[in-house]
Amino acid sequence: MRFQNVKPISEIREEERQSPEVRIAQLEAENTALRAENQTLRADSLMTMEAVAEVYEQLLALNGGTT
Repeated sequence: MRFQNVKPISEIREEERQSPEVRIAQLEAENTALRAENQTLRADSLMTMEAVAEVYEQLLALNGGTT
């Protein structure tokens, strides 16, 4: 099992003491950052798929004359 965003207990307890408004603002900022990271990862994934397709096409072109 892999744990992400592991926080010390002291930090978790500090967050529990925050007002709801502060906590909401914090979560909204975290959500915005995660959305941006997700968008970057999707773009990276798309570029990887395009590169794989290009290499596959080149491989087919090289092997096309020898089959």
